[in-house]
Amino acid sequence: MASTAIELFADLDPGHPFFEQLSFMTAEEMPDYQVALTRVKGSHFNELNEDDKLMFVRLAFDYIEPRHRMGLLDDELRDRIVKARQAFREGLPQELKTVIEFYDPDAYNCASSVQDNILMGRIAYGVAEGKKTIQGLLRDVLDEHELYDEVFTVGLDFEVGVSGKRLTAAQRQKLGLARALIKRPDFLIVNRSLAALDRPGQEKIITQIVEHGPQSGAAGGIFWVLASPVLAKKFDRVLVMDQGRVIEDGKPDELIKKQGKFAKLVS
Repeated sequence: MASTAIELFADLDPGHPFFEQLSFMTAEEMPDYQVALTRVKGSHFNELNEDDKLMFVRLAFDYIEPRHRMGLLDDELRDRIVKARQAFREGLPQELKTVIEFYDPDAYNCASSVQDNILMGRIAYGVAEGKKTIQGLLRDVLDEHELYDEVFTVGLDFEVGVSGKRLTAAQRQKLGLARALIKRPDFLIVNRSLAALDRPGQEKIITQIVEHGPQSGAAGGIFWVLASPVLAKKFDRVLVMDQGRVIEDGKPDELIKKQGKFAKLVS
């Protein structure tokens, strides 16, 4: 898993949305795994030190076949894991039985999210608009039972992990931007901070900030390095850079009429 992930993703920008799909290894962790793979090359797992064992075992625990699709989980291995899970639960010492939350259809699972408890599972990966559809239905149900505000408050107590490890790349980027806006800066400088979101998601947030930020006091002037050039149309002035030099400067509509570099980028 480690070598395959490094081979496929090591050359990508840390903010690339592919890292959200990878999930079991962050861009920041890749150099550590590269060093570890070199260090343990040719060694049997039992010969590794405890730190190296934990590094590689953690990858296996975070692996999800329908999401990562590396072909590592077949029916035989799946059956063995299920049997091992049952044996683990039955053999767990009494003092540890309250430490691990096992799934029970008749009880709330405190180790899972509110969403997972309502759904009694997870949203399937690879289903078009699946996440958006399910979350819309969840919002409707919570509103119907007047629970949305309460669930929202619970969400603010969620442990995000070290440097937001338990959040997706998109969530980390949105949270970072929100923290900057809460400070109500006189001048907001943003450098590709929404690169992990799709273009509609970026456009929605940028539109809200550009149109409502100055009026609400959340931001005065805004300087935004965009991941998607077409979104520059939302701003009053555009600077086009090439090899460290400003090659175009002006209003979006004026630059498009000139049919220069900016016009090609947004076409």
